[in-house]
This record gives sequence, structure tokens and C-alpha cells, in this order.
Amino acid sequence: MVRAEIIHADNGLPVACIEVDRNLQIVSSIQGAGQRRLKADGTPEPVRQSPIPVAQLRLQRPARAESRLDDWDPAARERLRDRIRLTNSGDTLLLLDDDDLDHALLMVVDGPYGPQPSLAGVLTIGKVDAIRRSMPMASEVFQVMKGASLAVNAEPFADAVG
Repeated sequence: MVRAEIIHADNGLPVACIEVDRNLQIVSSIQGAGQRRLKADGTPEPVRQSPIPVAQLRLQRPARAESRLDDWDPAARERLRDRIRLTNSGDTLLLLDDDDLDHALLMVVDGPYGPQPSLAGVLTIGKVDAIRRSMPMASEVFQVMKGASLAVNAEPFADAVG
């Protein structure tokens, strides 16, 4: 948890005082993913785990050996392009054809027989059955709380047909 408050220095000037709780979980920093530890003086220090962020290592791998580009949902690809257009996050990306966009977003890897979906690609625009094949233990639940009561508890992919 982060707490912030304004305190006044001896000379009367306002100073921001920010407190951050100790965290032993993997955290992200400019240098990449790391584990926080305390130095001898008690201040936190990120400890680098790998030159490549952990998530990137996993998402750039082929989804599964049998994954194919036809595992992708054309409607999901259009939603991705719409989201890019809506957020103005990459007008240059909108100029790319599908193959170039897939490579630019690291959604494909070079497989033994040509381009193959990466895990990132399947998760971004894959059909539901392709996601289930690539990550059989994964699930998703959408919940909405109203006060302390659960108002919505849905599994979006439970009845979906890829």
C-alpha cells in the first residue's frame, strides 16, 4: 500500500512524504522484473532476475506445437484494430497488414513450418478453443460487487464456442 501526505519542513516549505509498504513479491522496475530486498540501511532495492522480463519470456513462446494461425478469431483481430484506433496508441500499427501487425506485436513466432501463434497472439486474438488448448489450466471469472454482495459472477468462456 502507498500512503502520501504533505508535511512541512523546518523552513515552512511543504514536502511530500510518501510511504510504501514492504513487498516480497516479484515487482517490476525500469530495469525489468525483480525481487525486492532490503539493503543494510533498511531501504528497499530491486534485485534483477533476468535481462528479459519474466512475462515476456513466456508470452513470446509458441502457444503449442499444433497451434496454427487459423486458431485466431477474425472478429477479435478487428476488435484489436478498433482498440488501437480508439486509443490512438499506434497509428503506424494501423497501416500494417495483418502479417506485419502480428510480427510487430510479437503475436507470431517462427515455427518449424513457418509462422506460428505465440502465446501472446493466442491470448490476444485467439479463438476460445485455441486458448483452452494452449492454457488448459487457465480460467476467467468476471465478478461485480455491490457493496459486500456479489452482484455478477460469470465465466465468460464457459459457454462460448470458438
